[in-house]
Amino acid sequence: MSMATKDQERKALEQIQKIVTGLGEGSYIGMAFEGVYQMVNNNIDNDEGCSVQYYIDEYYTAQSKARENQSKIEWLEKSIESMEIEKKKDEELNKIWREDFKKQHETAEETIRIQNEKIANYEAQLKSQSMEIIQLKAKLYDLMQNN
Repeated sequence: MSMATKDQERKALEQIQKIVTGLGEGSYIGMAFEGVYQMVNNNIDNDEGCSVQYYIDEYYTAQSKARENQSKIEWLEKSIESMEIEKKKDEELNKIWREDFKKQHETAEETIRIQNEKIANYEAQLKSQSMEIIQLKAKLYDLMQNN
């Protein structure tokens, strides 16, 4: 069995087109062949062997994948929405924590300032009392020397 050449294939396609066209407008066969001539020309030009069934299968496979992808997109959109809500909550908590930390820091600084003032006062008192002790010791020494 010999294989037909591309020219023989094209001539056979022309004959089929003439036969189908001869059936008239509204022919069931004509409607069924709609788009088939282009597919056959592509097969001949590109050395392909695609059939109508192949394209039907591809169509249904593509539809199925499109539905799967749509489901994935919807899931991802919900996940993103959920993550954005969580991100906003985290940002709000971080803001609250920063404000709380700032207040605690300010309170700690005020406490340190007050404690430093107290220490400075105690040091001044200690210095004053130390001077008083030295003066009292000096007076005591003078009294002891005079007796």
